[in-house]
This record gives sequence, C-alpha cells and structure tokens, in this order.
Amino acid sequence: MVLPSLEEAVTLFGYKRESILGESITLGRMSSGKDQNEGCEVVGPRPTTKSTFLTFSDPNLKSWRTKQPVYEDCQKGSGKNLTPRKGASPEVEGWFRTAAREKCLRELERDQALLEKEELIAALADARLKEDDARDHLHQLQERITLLEEDVAKGKLHNKHLEKQRRQGLVELTDERRKVADLGLRADAVVQRSRREGGIGGPRRSQVLEG
Repeated sequence: MVLPSLEEAVTLFGYKRESILGESITLGRMSSGKDQNEGCEVVGPRPTTKSTFLTFSDPNLKSWRTKQPVYEDCQKGSGKNLTPRKGASPEVEGWFRTAAREKCLRELERDQALLEKEELIAALADARLKEDDARDHLHQLQERITLLEEDVAKGKLHNKHLEKQRRQGLVELTDERRKVADLGLRADAVVQRSRREGGIGGPRRSQVLEG
C-alpha cells in the first residue's frame, strides 16, 4: 500500500473539505424558499465553518524545543516543500502553515536524536577506552605485586640461611671457647704440678704446652 505524500494529503484534505462546504452552501440556497405543496418555507442546512488543525504535537518535545535556535523559525511555519496552491482559502493556508511547522519540528527532533546518538556513541567509546586503561593498570599492579611477593619470599629464604649460619657460628664459637677453657685448665694443672715437684722447668713446660 503506497501512501500519498504529506503535501498531497493536506491538499486533498483541504480541497475536499472546501468542496463539501460548497455543496452544502449550494444545497442550502436551492432548498431555501416555500414548498409548492404546503406553502411553508423550508429552511435548508446552513453552511458552517469549523477550524481544523493537524495535530502532530509530541509532549516529549516541549522540554527541548524551546532551547533550539531554529524553533522560532519552525513556529512561523516557513516550509519550502509545503506550499498551498494558488487561490486556496485562508483555512487551507493555515493547514499548510501548521503542517510545515510540524514538519520542521519533526526535523529538529530527528536532528536532536542523531546528535544524542553520536554523543552516546562517543561516550561509550570513551568509557571503553577508560575501561581498557584501567584493566591495563590493574594488570601492571598485579605484576608488581607478584614481583614483590617473590622478593619477599627470596628475602625470607635468605634470612633463614643467615640465621642458620649465625647459629652454626655460635656453636663453633662455643666449641672454640670450650677448647680454650680446657687448654687453660690443662696449663694451670701442669704449672701447679711443676711447682709441687720443686721447680718450674722451661723445657718441660714448653713440652707440656706443645702436647
């Protein structure tokens, strides 16, 4: 099913309404007068004019329409593609102005939607870029933490080795001190025995010390 364009629809609607009103006026004039059979006046339908406007208003557009610089131009109804035919009635011209204004507002709505879409796409790309940067930074932090943990483990192992060496050194030092103490006791015993025997002989003492 192929729908007519907005201009054709408005034009057909306006002229169809005008023709209907014209036929009503003609019928009213022809039927006005006296009935030949009964002699009483017959009053036909009187032509009436009603204002009809095309309503395409959207309440969601009111929040941003007033902020658009082109909104005033749209309110004037200056549409290049929607122009009434020559000789059209003021009512039809009003319909065309209303249709042009609504078309302009719809174009503003479309442009606004496209602009918001582009902004959302840019914001999404920026958010993804920040997310990638944060992920890389987190990966670097995890690598640094792993290296620090390895260094701490190596340090603990080295400390254990040093502690083992220290204890071993203490044991060796204790043994040396014990040996020195034993040697001193032996030397004192030799000296005392030599004194009891009646003299301290240099060669004998040196032999004992060397032994």
